[in-house]
Amino acid sequence: MNVQLLWKEGNVELDVEVGTSIAQVLQKANILSSTVIVCYNDQILPHSTLLQQEITLEVITISSGG
Repeated sequence: MNVQLLWKEGNVELDVEVGTSIAQVLQKANILSSTVIVCYNDQILPHSTLLQQEITLEVITISSGG
């Protein structure tokens, strides 16, 4: 199944199996999961979310500092 990641560093399109978690998709895309949040229809999804269909996700880089 096709998963598209819309990310400021460059959009990524991956082919993954049904039931793949967002964390696994991020890993396959070489995106460090601890540095991003993932949204779908303006809702933040946990990285443990299992994907069941083709989808386009927004990946937002988070930052912190002092």
